Amino acid sequence: MNMNRLRSFRVATSLLAFCLLAWFSPATAEAGGTIHNVRIGGDIQDAIDNASDGDTIQLAAGQYDITKTIDPGGKQLTILGTVDGNGDPTSILDGGNPEGGTSGVRVLVCQSGETSTTVFQNLVIQNGYAGKGGGGMRNAGSSPTLTNCTFTSNSVDSDTRGGGMYNLSSSPTLTDCTFTNNSAKYRGGVMYNSRSSPTLTNCTFTSNSAEYGGGMYNEDSSSPTLTNCTFVSNSAGEDGGGMYNGFDSSPTLTDCTFTNNSAVDAGGGMNNEKGSSPPLTDCNFCGNTSGTGNRNVDGDPINPFSTGNLLLLNCNTGDVNFDLKIDSGDLGYLLALWGASSVLNADINQDGEVNGADLAYILSYFGGTTDDTTAD
Repeated sequence: MNMNRLRSFRVATSLLAFCLLAWFSPATAEAGGTIHNVRIGGDIQDAIDNASDGDTIQLAAGQYDITKTIDPGGKQLTILGTVDGNGDPTSILDGGNPEGGTSGVRVLVCQSGETSTTVFQNLVIQNGYAGKGGGGMRNAGSSPTLTNCTFTSNSVDSDTRGGGMYNLSSSPTLTDCTFTNNSAKYRGGVMYNSRSSPTLTNCTFTSNSAEYGGGMYNEDSSSPTLTNCTFVSNSAGEDGGGMYNGFDSSPTLTDCTFTNNSAVDAGGGMNNEKGSSPPLTDCNFCGNTSGTGNRNVDGDPINPFSTGNLLLLNCNTGDVNFDLKIDSGDLGYLLALWGASSVLNADINQDGEVNGADLAYILSYFGGTTDDTTAD
């Protein structure tokens, strides 16, 4: 072999060795931190324990069977899953609990003062179970970031709270997250907040259940901020099919929709109790049901200082006082606010003023019930 061929062979061999090393190495360096790749069957917690602040734990597509709760331990990490062609997460963290069972484990916990720099992204958190709050995730004194995550079929035992997520003195930030078929036998089928004010944007709550607050339960001065969130077909065995607010909890909701939620007792869409008076802007309550009281919003009144165009339309029927009838009660409510600007649900056509146009809308349905009309 001549010298030129020998030199070329050595270069090719070195390149091949480098590529093999990069392929099989558990971690590769990248600007801003190290990427720790965890394949299916690998140990996510071990990768976390060996990572440093600023690192990324990169998960492959597929299901990871979680037998011990994953804990970032206060580290500033990104636990990053993969997505399919539609942008849906394909990295699945499975807590192992069968439907209706009590044998799984909680999937995630943040309990060491994690901040927004601890990030969970592109993950499916499913089949988590806990005897106490938070079958899918529990946050205590911690406020991580969750983006494009799906919580499904997580649950907690009787007299406990937060089937999907439990927040205690925690205010996580959630964006583009989906919650489906989570359950709690007591409070907060998806999310329970105590002394917590998480921020949720573009999140969807569908077919979750609890005794109180099928979608979300807020208490002890918890005031989350929700923007462009949707609550659909959630249910409560007692009050607050979509959301329950109690004990001085007044979440701020903007561009949110509550549709086809149900409560056996009060507040099919939302129930407010014990000093809770949430401000709502551009929100729509339609087609919710309850056994007693108002099917859409019940209990304490909506914050009278709400700003912007506030929608509390019962499927745009003119039932502005939510008593399931369009009658003199609605006229009285409207006339008491005549000339005001965008006051509560009286400004039916959303032109910025309670006036003759709103009166005409009520009169067009006068004498009927909410069952006589359909949504626009």
